[in-house]
Amino acid sequence: MSFEMRRAVFSLVGRVRPILIPCLILGAFVLWGMFELRATEDRVAAVARVLAGSGPRSGIDADLAVDLSEGFEARIRDYLLRHPKVLREALDPRRLARLALEAKGDQLLDEAGFPVVESSDGQTEPLVLVEFFDYRCGYCQRFFPAIEQALDRASRGEGPNLRFVAVEFPILGPDSERVARLALAVRALDAELYVEVHSDLMGPDGPQDYSETGLRKWAEGRAWAVGLDLDALFESGLSSPTVDESLEAARMWAAEIEVTGTPFFGVRGPGGWMFDPESAASPETFARLLERASGSS
Repeated sequence: MSFEMRRAVFSLVGRVRPILIPCLILGAFVLWGMFELRATEDRVAAVARVLAGSGPRSGIDADLAVDLSEGFEARIRDYLLRHPKVLREALDPRRLARLALEAKGDQLLDEAGFPVVESSDGQTEPLVLVEFFDYRCGYCQRFFPAIEQALDRASRGEGPNLRFVAVEFPILGPDSERVARLALAVRALDAELYVEVHSDLMGPDGPQDYSETGLRKWAEGRAWAVGLDLDALFESGLSSPTVDESLEAARMWAAEIEVTGTPFFGVRGPGGWMFDPESAASPETFARLLERASGSS
């Protein structure tokens, strides 16, 4: 391979690597554009491997019978200028979130260790509902009764079995992080208490003052706090390594699957993962998302 061709290949790979998912999508459309330019099937496959960063560079001589000179890049640029919708669709945040969830959602469940609440008869595989939430998010509070209802219906055999994965994702400032740390610190002491804490924090009797003093006063009157050492909880529990790791895992996975706001819902059913941004529009659209994921509509 000539030096100029190698330089063009490495330049192209270097530019696309920082934005891998958009690059993969863009690569598909580049293949389409090359087909219009009467490229052969072998050439198309080779370019796809280069754009994805997955093809061995040592094999480029044999596989890449395509001119990757400045003329080739100019043709890509010309195609995108003539079809700007292609780039908009490729970089649509909602599309990227869905693709990322499909690619990495199972890994999230297997590795992250987020709190899980399950209502299942043990006979059929449950739907998996993942929610990224913030306790101070009004929309998250609004959706909480719908989630409780879905879990209750599952427990009574009136709806699909459901596994709820709660991802603490405090994005509304220090107060949000403080209250998330409280919930996670209680969970670290007694995992079974997490459901009660979560329900109280999301419910109508949740705290009004999110300062440490306000949360401490609020916690003193809650049933789940009976028997807990609240002094130790607030002095060291909120800043424990376990709590830090949980919040860091949430931030990492939010970045991985393009979560930028709350609430964010993803559902895994028999047909795989589903992401529908409209599901966060109302509790009714959320319920329809669960129905579609279960195959009942």
